Amino acid sequence: MSNTALVIVISILLLTFSKDPPSGFTVAEIGLMAGFSLFGKNIVNIWPIILGSFLHAKFQRVPFRTHVSTALLGTALSPAVSYFTSDNGWGGPLSGILIGILIGFLLQPVAAFTSRIQNGLNLYNMGFSCGLMAIVLAAVMNSLGAEMEMAEHWATGFNLPLCIYLLLLCVVLVISGLFFAGQKTTSAWKNY
Repeated sequence: MSNTALVIVISILLLTFSKDPPSGFTVAEIGLMAGFSLFGKNIVNIWPIILGSFLHAKFQRVPFRTHVSTALLGTALSPAVSYFTSDNGWGGPLSGILIGILIGFLLQPVAAFTSRIQNGLNLYNMGFSCGLMAIVLAAVMNSLGAEMEMAEHWATGFNLPLCIYLLLLCVVLVISGLFFAGQKTTSAWKNY
């Protein structure tokens, strides 16, 4: 939990010092940083990506506040920094730091390109951008001989109880939405 608290503090400090105006999206960023710091993201492996985004802002001669959201959400790829930093035949700390800086530097142009595909939806855009970069990174690593372990945890059984539960949940939510929304039930279909 201390990692989560430190990642939240770092995120708030970056947003504050870059003078990014607070908004609802800022709350979402901090929430995502907190959530993902519970698995894979930590106070060490986020810095190379943030530094890469900072360097890209300086390269473009724009204030860092225009890139701080990309930097924070781009730390979704920070487990790649840990992977390259660990001693697994792919170098050491220097290679992890350089890969992280490269990811952070390239993330802003990729996000600008994918923004057109996603029609400007910021949160989904960064997930899409990070996913594209992760696919390219994994393909390059695979072609160079990296053996990445796939974690496949599947649950079997319990299908009927789960289906019944989900069906009842959907029925309750639909009925609640139709009859307890404070409007006529037909008003839900007027917009379509």
